[in-house]
Amino acid sequence: NAGVQLAMIEGADRTSGFLDDIAKIFRYNVKSLNRVVKIKDEIDMVRAYGNLFNVRFGDAITFEYDIDCNALGYEVPPLIVQPFVENSTIHGIGNFENGGKIKISLVKTVNGANIIIEDNGVGISEEIISKVLGGHQLESKKSGHTTGIGIYNVVQRLKLLFGTDDVIDIKSD
Repeated sequence: NAGVQLAMIEGADRTSGFLDDIAKIFRYNVKSLNRVVKIKDEIDMVRAYGNLFNVRFGDAITFEYDIDCNALGYEVPPLIVQPFVENSTIHGIGNFENGGKIKISLVKTVNGANIIIEDNGVGISEEIISKVLGGHQLESKKSGHTTGIGIYNVVQRLKLLFGTDDVIDIKSD
């Protein structure tokens, strides 16, 4: 927050916004996972995360949002959207020099809401989808990255909160 204030005093608005987004993400991430949050909080955190990518990569990655405001009040475990967005940035469109797109949608349904994360990346095989949803951690070809454990954790927390196994679907075209 001191960095945000300093950047504001110096007239560095873009730097101030960048530091403010980092602070939002940090504060959000250090809170306990053993709580529920509003979907609005998840979307706000992902917007901050997307802003960081835009600073780092410029126009190479575009984030789009299609949010049904009537579903923002539903409660979910924290940090359920960001792992999917991160996977899209790393594994889906990570090798794109430009033209990467990630769309985050929130759609109210009869029984609640669907959060949809789409990207125009390389896709994922049915075999890997099965392994990831089955809880297997897979080694990635990208140095320092693994795949599956973040999504596996999200799935387990959603199953616990909602008491059903039908909490996620992954499709690849």
